[in-house]
Amino acid sequence: VESTWTGPGGAVLSSDGRVSISGGNDSTSPYMSVLMFSELYPEDNGTYYCSVAVRPTDSPQITTQSMVVKDFDLNVMRPPLPIGIVEDQTPANAGVEYQLVCEVEAVEGLVYTPQLVWSNAHGDLDGVTIGSQESMGNTIKLPLTFTPLNTSHGGSYTCTYTWSSGYMNYSNSSTHMLSVGIPPPSITISADGLGMPLYQGTARNLTCSHAVDPSVDTSYTADVIFTGPSGNESHSTGRFNFFPINTTDTGRYTCIVSITSEHRFVNGISNSTTRIFSVEALPLPTVKISDTSESNQPGAQLHLVCTVTVTKALVATPNISWNSPSGSSGRDEMEGVMASSNVMSRSMAFTSINTSDAGVYQCNAVISIPE
Repeated sequence: VESTWTGPGGAVLSSDGRVSISGGNDSTSPYMSVLMFSELYPEDNGTYYCSVAVRPTDSPQITTQSMVVKDFDLNVMRPPLPIGIVEDQTPANAGVEYQLVCEVEAVEGLVYTPQLVWSNAHGDLDGVTIGSQESMGNTIKLPLTFTPLNTSHGGSYTCTYTWSSGYMNYSNSSTHMLSVGIPPPSITISADGLGMPLYQGTARNLTCSHAVDPSVDTSYTADVIFTGPSGNESHSTGRFNFFPINTTDTGRYTCIVSITSEHRFVNGISNSTTRIFSVEALPLPTVKISDTSESNQPGAQLHLVCTVTVTKALVATPNISWNSPSGSSGRDEMEGVMASSNVMSRSMAFTSINTSDAGVYQCNAVISIPE
Protein backbone atom coordinates (compact mmCIF):
# COMPACT_ATOMS: atom_id res chain seq x y z
CA VAL A 1 0.00 0.00 0.00
CA GLU A 2 1.40 3.40 -0.95
CA SER A 3 -0.06 6.85 -0.34
CA THR A 4 0.62 10.28 -1.77
CA TRP A 5 -0.45 13.65 -0.34
CA THR A 6 -1.11 16.46 -2.79
CA GLY A 7 -1.62 20.02 -1.57
CA PRO A 8 -3.14 23.19 -3.06
CA GLY A 9 -2.00 23.76 -6.65
CA GLY A 10 -1.23 20.07 -7.17
CA ALA A 11 2.08 20.11 -5.32
CA VAL A 12 3.16 16.71 -3.98
CA LEU A 13 3.86 17.06 -0.27
CA SER A 14 6.69 15.49 1.69
CA SER A 15 7.99 15.79 5.23
CA ASP A 16 9.73 19.12 5.32
CA GLY A 17 9.93 21.76 8.09
CA ARG A 18 6.57 22.30 9.71
CA VAL A 19 4.87 19.62 7.52
CA SER A 20 5.38 15.94 8.29
CA ILE A 21 3.87 12.74 6.88
CA SER A 22 3.79 9.54 8.88
CA GLY A 23 2.77 6.04 7.77
CA GLY A 24 1.41 5.42 4.32
CA ASN A 25 3.76 2.81 2.86
CA ASP A 26 3.18 -0.53 4.55
CA SER A 27 0.88 -3.52 4.46
CA THR A 28 -0.68 -3.21 7.91
CA SER A 29 -4.41 -3.10 8.27
CA PRO A 30 -6.16 -0.81 8.88
CA TYR A 31 -3.98 1.45 6.85
CA MET A 32 -3.31 5.07 7.99
CA SER A 33 -1.33 7.99 6.62
CA VAL A 34 -1.16 11.23 8.68
CA LEU A 35 -0.38 14.72 7.34
CA MET A 36 0.64 16.92 10.29
CA PHE A 37 1.22 20.65 10.52
CA SER A 38 3.24 21.89 13.49
CA GLU A 39 1.65 25.29 12.86
CA LEU A 40 -1.04 26.42 10.42
CA TYR A 41 -0.61 29.47 8.17
CA PRO A 42 -3.16 31.17 5.89
CA GLU A 43 -1.17 29.95 2.87
CA ASP A 44 -2.17 26.43 3.86
CA ASN A 45 -5.74 27.12 2.74
CA GLY A 46 -6.94 24.87 -0.07
CA THR A 47 -7.86 21.32 -1.07
CA TYR A 48 -5.74 18.36 -0.03
CA TYR A 49 -5.82 14.98 -1.76
CA CYS A 50 -4.76 11.66 -0.36
CA SER A 51 -4.11 9.03 -3.09
CA VAL A 52 -3.75 5.39 -2.05
CA ALA A 53 -2.37 2.73 -4.42
CA VAL A 54 -2.57 -1.00 -3.68
CA ARG A 55 0.02 -3.27 -5.36
CA PRO A 56 -0.21 -7.10 -5.11
CA THR A 57 2.92 -8.47 -3.49
CA ASP A 58 2.78 -11.65 -5.62
CA SER A 59 2.52 -9.75 -8.89
CA PRO A 60 4.90 -6.79 -8.67
CA GLN A 61 4.71 -6.44 -12.48
CA ILE A 62 1.17 -5.08 -12.04
CA THR A 63 1.63 -1.38 -11.52
CA THR A 64 -1.70 -0.54 -9.89
CA GLN A 65 -4.37 -2.88 -8.82
CA SER A 66 -6.70 -0.17 -7.51
CA MET A 67 -6.55 3.59 -6.79
CA VAL A 68 -8.54 5.47 -4.18
CA VAL A 69 -8.44 9.29 -4.04
CA LYS A 70 -10.02 11.38 -1.24
CA ASP A 71 -10.01 15.19 -0.93
CA PHE A 72 -10.23 17.52 2.06
CA ASP A 73 -10.72 21.29 2.07
CA LEU A 74 -8.60 23.09 4.69
CA ASN A 75 -9.66 26.57 5.75
CA VAL A 76 -7.17 28.24 8.10
CA MET A 77 -8.82 30.95 10.19
CA ARG A 78 -7.36 33.61 12.41
CA PRO A 79 -7.77 32.39 16.00
CA PRO A 80 -10.44 34.34 17.88
CA LEU A 81 -8.74 36.21 20.72
CA PRO A 82 -11.37 38.45 22.37
CA ILE A 83 -9.87 41.14 24.61
CA GLY A 84 -11.51 43.12 27.38
CA ILE A 85 -10.70 45.30 30.41
CA VAL A 86 -12.22 44.41 33.78
CA GLU A 87 -12.43 47.26 36.30
CA ASP A 88 -12.26 46.97 40.07
CA GLN A 89 -15.53 46.62 41.97
CA THR A 90 -14.36 49.34 44.36
CA PRO A 91 -15.62 52.84 43.42
CA ALA A 92 -12.90 54.70 41.52
CA ASN A 93 -12.38 57.43 44.10
CA ALA A 94 -9.09 59.21 44.60
CA GLY A 95 -7.13 57.90 47.56
CA VAL A 96 -8.07 54.22 47.21
CA GLU A 97 -6.13 51.33 45.70
CA TYR A 98 -7.67 50.59 42.33
CA GLN A 99 -7.01 48.02 39.61
CA LEU A 100 -7.77 47.47 35.94
CA VAL A 101 -7.20 43.98 34.52
CA CYS A 102 -6.70 43.28 30.82
CA GLU A 103 -8.01 39.84 29.84
CA VAL A 104 -7.59 37.86 26.63
CA GLU A 105 -9.43 34.60 25.99
CA ALA A 106 -7.14 32.28 24.00
CA VAL A 107 -8.17 29.19 22.05
CA GLU A 108 -7.17 25.63 22.84
CA GLY A 109 -3.89 24.50 21.28
CA LEU A 110 -2.56 27.99 20.61
CA VAL A 111 1.18 27.60 20.01
CA TYR A 112 2.28 31.13 20.84
CA THR A 113 1.05 33.18 23.82
CA PRO A 114 -0.21 36.72 23.06
CA GLN A 115 1.83 39.49 24.69
CA LEU A 116 -0.16 42.19 26.49
CA VAL A 117 0.88 45.84 26.86
CA TRP A 118 -0.76 48.77 28.72
CA SER A 119 -0.70 52.38 27.49
CA ASN A 120 -2.65 55.56 28.18
CA ALA A 121 -3.44 58.88 26.59
CA HIS A 122 -0.82 60.66 28.74
CA GLY A 123 1.99 58.78 27.06
CA ASP A 124 3.31 57.44 30.36
CA LEU A 125 2.19 55.45 33.37
CA ASP A 126 3.89 57.33 36.21
CA GLY A 127 2.63 56.31 39.63
CA VAL A 128 1.02 53.16 38.23
CA THR A 129 2.23 49.58 38.69
CA ILE A 130 1.98 47.08 35.85
CA GLY A 131 1.89 43.54 37.17
CA SER A 132 3.17 40.34 35.61
CA GLN A 133 1.31 38.68 32.77
CA GLU A 134 -0.21 35.41 33.90
CA SER A 135 -2.29 32.64 32.38
CA MET A 136 -5.21 30.93 34.10
CA GLY A 137 -6.50 28.20 31.83
CA ASN A 138 -7.23 29.86 28.50
CA THR A 139 -7.43 33.33 30.07
CA ILE A 140 -4.37 35.59 29.91
CA LYS A 141 -4.31 38.54 32.32
CA LEU A 142 -2.23 41.68 32.85
CA PRO A 143 -3.15 43.88 35.86
CA LEU A 144 -2.68 47.64 36.12
CA THR A 145 -2.69 48.90 39.74
CA PHE A 146 -3.04 52.43 41.11
CA THR A 147 -1.65 52.79 44.66
CA PRO A 148 -3.34 55.05 45.41
CA LEU A 149 -5.60 56.36 42.70
CA ASN A 150 -5.16 60.11 42.09
CA THR A 151 -7.38 62.49 40.15
CA SER A 152 -4.54 62.98 37.67
CA HIS A 153 -4.94 59.31 36.71
CA GLY A 154 -8.27 60.01 35.02
CA GLY A 155 -8.24 59.34 31.28
CA SER A 156 -8.22 56.57 28.69
CA TYR A 157 -6.24 53.36 29.18
CA THR A 158 -5.62 50.93 26.35
CA CYS A 159 -4.55 47.31 26.54
CA THR A 160 -3.07 45.87 23.34
CA TYR A 161 -2.09 42.30 22.62
CA THR A 162 0.31 41.15 19.92
CA TRP A 163 0.24 37.56 18.74
CA SER A 164 3.20 36.61 16.59
CA SER A 165 3.65 33.12 15.16
CA GLY A 166 6.79 33.80 13.20
CA TYR A 167 4.83 34.24 9.99
CA MET A 168 1.69 36.07 11.11
CA ASN A 169 1.43 39.09 13.41
CA TYR A 170 -1.97 39.79 14.87
CA SER A 171 -2.89 42.58 17.28
CA ASN A 172 -6.02 43.88 18.92
CA SER A 173 -6.80 46.34 21.67
CA SER A 174 -9.44 47.47 24.13
CA THR A 175 -9.79 50.94 25.70
CA HIS A 176 -11.28 51.87 29.07
CA MET A 177 -12.23 55.43 30.03
CA LEU A 178 -11.33 55.86 33.71
CA SER A 179 -13.20 58.61 35.54
CA VAL A 180 -11.86 59.32 39.04
CA GLY A 181 -14.18 60.51 41.77
CA ILE A 182 -13.21 63.14 44.33
CA PRO A 183 -13.65 61.81 47.89
CA PRO A 184 -16.23 63.66 49.99
CA PRO A 185 -14.56 66.62 51.73
CA SER A 186 -14.45 66.70 55.51
CA ILE A 187 -16.50 69.60 56.91
CA THR A 188 -16.35 71.28 60.32
CA ILE A 189 -18.65 73.97 61.74
CA SER A 190 -17.14 75.79 64.68
CA ALA A 191 -17.41 78.94 66.75
CA ASP A 192 -14.48 81.31 67.25
CA GLY A 193 -11.94 80.17 69.80
CA LEU A 194 -12.87 82.44 72.69
CA GLY A 195 -13.33 79.46 74.96
CA MET A 196 -16.75 80.49 76.26
CA PRO A 197 -20.41 79.93 75.36
CA LEU A 198 -22.18 82.06 72.79
CA TYR A 199 -23.54 84.94 74.89
CA GLN A 200 -26.02 87.38 73.45
CA GLY A 201 -24.61 90.83 72.86
CA THR A 202 -21.12 89.59 72.05
CA ALA A 203 -19.27 89.78 68.72
CA ARG A 204 -18.94 86.19 67.55
CA ASN A 205 -18.03 84.27 64.39
CA LEU A 206 -19.37 80.94 63.19
CA THR A 207 -17.25 79.30 60.50
CA CYS A 208 -17.63 76.41 58.09
CA SER A 209 -14.23 74.97 57.13
CA HIS A 210 -13.46 72.01 54.87
CA ALA A 211 -10.53 69.86 53.82
CA VAL A 212 -10.05 67.92 50.57
CA ASP A 213 -8.15 64.62 50.40
CA PRO A 214 -4.52 65.20 49.31
CA SER A 215 -4.98 62.60 46.57
CA VAL A 216 -6.94 65.26 44.68
CA ASP A 217 -3.92 66.53 42.78
CA THR A 218 -5.71 68.38 39.99
CA SER A 219 -7.12 71.89 40.18
CA TYR A 220 -10.59 72.05 41.70
CA THR A 221 -13.17 74.56 42.85
CA ALA A 222 -14.91 74.46 46.22
CA ASP A 223 -18.36 76.06 46.49
CA VAL A 224 -19.48 76.63 50.07
CA ILE A 225 -23.06 77.36 51.12
CA PHE A 226 -23.44 78.09 54.85
CA THR A 227 -27.08 78.38 55.95
CA GLY A 228 -28.39 79.67 59.27
CA PRO A 229 -31.67 78.92 61.11
CA SER A 230 -33.46 81.90 59.58
CA GLY A 231 -32.56 80.85 56.05
CA ASN A 232 -29.79 83.39 55.66
CA GLU A 233 -26.82 82.15 53.68
CA SER A 234 -23.11 82.83 53.54
CA HIS A 235 -21.53 81.97 50.17
CA SER A 236 -17.87 81.31 49.42
CA THR A 237 -16.53 82.70 52.73
CA GLY A 238 -18.36 80.11 54.83
CA ARG A 239 -18.59 82.52 57.77
CA PHE A 240 -21.25 84.30 59.79
CA ASN A 241 -20.01 87.43 61.57
CA PHE A 242 -22.39 88.50 64.33
CA PHE A 243 -22.06 91.99 65.77
CA PRO A 244 -23.61 91.12 68.09
CA ILE A 245 -25.05 87.62 68.25
CA ASN A 246 -28.49 87.33 69.80
CA THR A 247 -30.80 84.66 71.13
CA THR A 248 -32.70 84.71 67.83
CA ASP A 249 -29.56 83.29 66.21
CA THR A 250 -30.04 80.03 68.10
CA GLY A 251 -30.71 77.05 65.86
CA ARG A 252 -29.43 74.70 63.16
CA TYR A 253 -26.55 75.68 60.91
CA THR A 254 -25.89 73.63 57.76
CA CYS A 255 -22.85 73.78 55.54
CA ILE A 256 -22.76 72.25 52.04
CA VAL A 257 -19.42 72.00 50.21
CA SER A 258 -19.37 71.05 46.51
CA ILE A 259 -16.05 70.14 44.87
CA THR A 260 -15.80 70.33 41.08
CA SER A 261 -12.94 70.05 38.61
CA GLU A 262 -12.49 71.14 35.01
CA HIS A 263 -10.69 67.83 34.34
CA ARG A 264 -13.08 65.89 32.08
CA PHE A 265 -12.25 62.58 33.77
CA VAL A 266 -12.72 63.82 37.34
CA ASN A 267 -16.16 63.48 38.92
CA GLY A 268 -17.23 66.16 41.40
CA ILE A 269 -18.69 65.49 44.84
CA SER A 270 -20.60 67.34 47.53
CA ASN A 271 -20.92 66.80 51.24
CA SER A 272 -22.73 68.49 54.10
CA THR A 273 -22.81 68.68 57.87
CA THR A 274 -25.08 70.27 60.43
CA ARG A 275 -24.55 71.69 63.91
CA ILE A 276 -26.92 73.28 66.39
CA PHE A 277 -25.77 76.36 68.32
CA SER A 278 -27.52 77.84 71.36
CA VAL A 279 -27.11 81.51 72.24
CA GLU A 280 -27.32 82.03 75.98
CA ALA A 281 -28.52 85.06 77.89
CA LEU A 282 -25.78 87.56 78.74
CA PRO A 283 -24.44 87.03 82.26
CA LEU A 284 -24.88 89.97 84.66
CA PRO A 285 -21.79 92.15 85.02
CA THR A 286 -19.73 91.88 88.17
CA VAL A 287 -19.72 95.17 90.16
CA LYS A 288 -17.24 95.83 92.97
CA ILE A 289 -16.61 99.00 95.04
CA SER A 290 -13.22 99.54 96.62
CA ASP A 291 -11.93 102.30 98.95
CA THR A 292 -8.48 103.68 98.06
CA SER A 293 -8.10 106.02 101.04
CA GLU A 294 -5.91 105.32 104.07
CA SER A 295 -8.31 106.99 106.56
CA ASN A 296 -12.00 107.85 106.70
CA GLN A 297 -11.48 110.58 109.28
CA PRO A 298 -12.97 114.06 108.62
CA GLY A 299 -10.70 116.11 106.38
CA ALA A 300 -9.12 113.14 104.63
CA GLN A 301 -9.19 112.56 100.87
CA LEU A 302 -11.23 109.62 99.67
CA HIS A 303 -11.67 107.74 96.39
CA LEU A 304 -14.36 105.14 95.93
CA VAL A 305 -13.65 103.04 92.83
CA CYS A 306 -16.41 101.06 91.11
CA THR A 307 -15.00 98.24 88.96
CA VAL A 308 -17.32 96.56 86.47
CA THR A 309 -16.35 93.29 84.76
CA VAL A 310 -18.38 92.21 81.74
CA THR A 311 -18.29 89.26 79.34
CA LYS A 312 -15.48 89.26 76.78
CA ALA A 313 -16.28 90.41 73.23
CA LEU A 314 -19.26 92.41 74.48
CA VAL A 315 -20.41 94.78 71.76
CA ALA A 316 -22.12 97.33 74.04
CA THR A 317 -20.21 99.50 76.54
CA PRO A 318 -21.72 99.35 80.03
CA ASN A 319 -23.12 102.62 81.43
CA ILE A 320 -21.76 103.07 84.98
CA SER A 321 -23.34 105.54 87.42
CA TRP A 322 -23.25 106.36 91.13
CA ASN A 323 -26.11 106.84 93.60
CA SER A 324 -24.98 108.79 96.68
CA PRO A 325 -26.61 110.41 99.75
CA SER A 326 -28.19 113.84 99.16
CA GLY A 327 -25.66 115.68 101.32
CA SER A 328 -22.60 114.03 99.87
CA SER A 329 -19.70 116.22 98.70
CA GLY A 330 -18.36 113.43 96.46
CA ARG A 331 -17.61 114.24 92.84
CA ASP A 332 -18.54 111.67 90.20
CA GLU A 333 -15.50 111.27 87.95
CA MET A 334 -16.40 111.93 84.31
CA GLU A 335 -16.59 108.82 82.13
CA GLY A 336 -15.58 105.34 83.10
CA VAL A 337 -12.10 104.13 82.23
CA MET A 338 -11.67 100.87 80.31
CA ALA A 339 -8.95 98.96 82.13
CA SER A 340 -8.99 96.03 79.70
CA SER A 341 -11.21 94.60 76.99
CA ASN A 342 -13.89 93.65 79.49
CA VAL A 343 -13.15 95.68 82.66
CA MET A 344 -14.25 99.30 83.32
CA SER A 345 -14.03 101.55 86.37
CA ARG A 346 -15.57 104.81 87.58
CA SER A 347 -14.63 106.76 90.69
CA MET A 348 -16.34 108.91 93.32
CA ALA A 349 -13.77 111.43 94.63
CA PHE A 350 -13.81 113.33 97.94
CA THR A 351 -11.26 116.12 98.52
CA SER A 352 -12.11 116.42 102.23
CA ILE A 353 -14.65 114.13 103.78
CA ASN A 354 -16.93 115.15 106.60
CA THR A 355 -19.81 113.66 108.55
CA SER A 356 -22.35 114.80 105.91
CA ASP A 357 -20.72 112.35 103.43
CA ALA A 358 -21.74 109.37 105.51
CA GLY A 359 -24.32 107.05 103.92
CA VAL A 360 -24.87 104.37 101.34
CA TYR A 361 -23.06 104.68 98.00
CA GLN A 362 -24.32 102.51 95.15
CA CYS A 363 -22.62 101.79 91.82
CA ASN A 364 -24.89 100.79 88.94
CA ALA A 365 -23.89 99.16 85.64
CA VAL A 366 -26.44 99.06 82.78
CA ILE A 367 -25.83 97.20 79.51
CA SER A 368 -28.06 97.88 76.51
CA ILE A 369 -27.84 95.06 73.97
CA PRO A 370 -28.53 96.15 70.37
CA GLU A 371 -30.89 94.06 68.31
